[in-house]
Amino acid sequence: MGLFYKQPRCFQSIPATALFHVFSLCFSFSAVALGSEVDCSQYPTSATKDGKARIACPRILAPVCGTDGITYPSECVLCARNLDLRVNVGKERDGKCEQETALGYCKDNAEPNPFCTLEYLPHCGSNGKTYGNKCLFCNAVKAKGGALTLRRMGKC
Repeated sequence: MGLFYKQPRCFQSIPATALFHVFSLCFSFSAVALGSEVDCSQYPTSATKDGKARIACPRILAPVCGTDGITYPSECVLCARNLDLRVNVGKERDGKCEQETALGYCKDNAEPNPFCTLEYLPHCGSNGKTYGNKCLFCNAVKAKGGALTLRRMGKC
């Protein structure tokens, strides 16, 4: 998969109080893995007490494979994650990702990395342990010889 630069789609229904938090999403360029762009404007947003925008998704299971190789329960959940983390993951296709193993997810990290950043983007491993970010998770995958898999993005 290559990368291309594009103007991300703005969340059109965000209340004015939350616009500050998503300003960078609407007015800055970002790198996005090739795949189809997701129209997140179809999902209603609301502002929390601290002014952050949130998308409340219905509990409908309609899996989609993101361009990051992660299976999301629905397109709405993918949009909510994009908004929460200020990322722009596209939709590779409807349905689960073919490669659910962590070795496929960690293919860019061929060797364990002794210098992981301190960013906090939690990964829940199949062992029930929360890893602070992709680098730490992939180091654990390599240490376990690929026996560890990604249960989900977020805390366990």
